[in-house]
Amino acid sequence: LVRRGRLLTEFGRLERAELDLRDGLRLAHSINDRNSIARATLLLGILLAESDQAKGSRLLHQALTLAQQYGFPRLEALASTLCARIALARLPEPGSEASKDARPQKELARAQALSERALYLCSTMGAELQDRIVALCTQALVLHHKGQAPESRRFMAKAVRAWQEANARLSQGLVKRRHHRSYHALVRAALTLDGPLYPRTEAQNVPGL
Repeated sequence: LVRRGRLLTEFGRLERAELDLRDGLRLAHSINDRNSIARATLLLGILLAESDQAKGSRLLHQALTLAQQYGFPRLEALASTLCARIALARLPEPGSEASKDARPQKELARAQALSERALYLCSTMGAELQDRIVALCTQALVLHHKGQAPESRRFMAKAVRAWQEANARLSQGLVKRRHHRSYHALVRAALTLDGPLYPRTEAQNVPGL
């Protein structure tokens, strides 16, 4: 059910996907399948965050806790990245007077800790290319909010270099061109908080779980 829910999300059948993920989550709890519990919680959180960020946020933070407790580093990395993006989305405009208040500063510190944890896990435990790019772009956003423009640009460059190196390994042809177009668009989407919480490529609408 969890896998089918993921595929239904990929094909845009969101209502049916939500039902399957909820059913899959209940079944996983009934048989104490920790892997499926964590994955279903994360996927459901991503799905709900697109329409109701508060509800999705609760599930994503729950998924982060589960991944930490159960020892699923790749899930923890993605959940950390997404929770960091949620924290960033709550912040006032960088450089504004409101951004200097204690509460935004605390939220920014939390976003930075989550983002750095995600990057550490990506580098030590591995990650899907898409997840690694979103993590790098999220760190660039964190540094932008901190007023560290040169460091922010360095992480932007890392994100671009990651997909370009992967693209260079592909043979010439339609697949290479589609990969180029998809990942170029992914970096642009991941460097803003205005679009989906979890930016995705054309070829992969859900995380590679």
